[in-house]
Amino acid sequence: MIFGLISLPISIIGAILLRLRKSPGIFICTISLGSLGICFMFEGFLIMIMGPSAIVGALYVLLGISSTRRIRPLNSTSFRAWFDGTSIIDSSELGDEEIMAICPHCSSILAVIPSLLNESDTCPECNGNLVL
Repeated sequence: MIFGLISLPISIIGAILLRLRKSPGIFICTISLGSLGICFMFEGFLIMIMGPSAIVGALYVLLGISSTRRIRPLNSTSFRAWFDGTSIIDSSELGDEEIMAICPHCSSILAVIPSLLNESDTCPECNGNLVL
């Protein structure tokens, strides 16, 4: 209970900082999601073992698992680059008419020239068609 009371203000501060796009927002949200996820899982196991309803306890455990699974997208390089307002791809490496594109099948990032694409072009990673 004390752990939950400490986690609640941290979560509120983290949400506000994340909304305002301040630099410690991602770090505080990562801490709050992790701590609340662990708290939900612990509470869920206690409810399943000692409480009257195993279903409610299982739902708490699932809530804790889903909370901790949201930490990885917060720490991804693409999200951090968007959050900081920077670019993860240096556009100076591209040729004159090249653009960055994503394969519709395997999500590989490719440098392509749109005017030269045709229906027979395939992805070098998965051999899927680049033009659908």
